[in-house]
Amino acid sequence: SGSGGTGTAGLQIADALGASHIVTTAGNHSVASLLRKLGADTIFNYHTQPLLESIADDSVDVFVDNFGYDADIALQKVRVGGAFVTLTHELPTTTKRGVRVVAVTCNASQRADLDRLTSLVNTGKLRPVVDTTYAIGEAPQALRHSMSGGTVGKLALAIGGAVGMHGFHPEQSFGRAVAARGRHAKHAMI
Repeated sequence: SGSGGTGTAGLQIADALGASHIVTTAGNHSVASLLRKLGADTIFNYHTQPLLESIADDSVDVFVDNFGYDADIALQKVRVGGAFVTLTHELPTTTKRGVRVVAVTCNASQRADLDRLTSLVNTGKLRPVVDTTYAIGEAPQALRHSMSGGTVGKLALAIGGAVGMHGFHPEQSFGRAVAARGRHAKHAMI
């Protein structure tokens, strides 16, 4: 899904790395304008348009799965020379000639990836999307909001009098796979 914290970051990264057509999903169309601002070109409502049935085989350069799709079916959507990237660690049980399969973890050993992400943050190409900021004493309300499933981006807790987050508010290691295709990545699925 493109509307969560990982998805909103992924859209910005794919856009910053030059993907020319970015496809994503969301649970409703009310967030479509935000997702378009973040780089999405096509948005499927995952409640009414099953994604894996809606996109053709061999039609995307990079498929980033942060949702838990059937990895074997998703792999078939990737063109030769592309990559299937999973953030869920659900690996395909089959292979596809000419398509890389990457399981992403984020840790300090990925220093080059973290440096590249830092560069995107420093240039304003990657900003956190913050749905709502709560005072630390409002943590129970924040948890209820998070569990409601209606959050776009992330929720933030202000600690020790900190106010606001300097992210992109809606009202206003997979990076490596996308970077590997660079300007050649025409279609990305986030």
